[in-house]
Amino acid sequence: MISTITGLEIYYYIVCKIKLWYYTHNLNMEQNSELVEIGHLINDNSYI
Repeated sequence: MISTITGLEIYYYIVCKIKLWYYTHNLNMEQNSELVEIGHLINDNSYI
């Protein structure tokens, strides 16, 4: 099986190998985080 390596995968490899592992296994832990959701709400309502 031939797999293509994307630029994003190279970036994750350089920056954070754990994030690369999550990405290659189709896991997105941030979408389920209540803290990330709160951060988005604060950002949307405070920094206009």
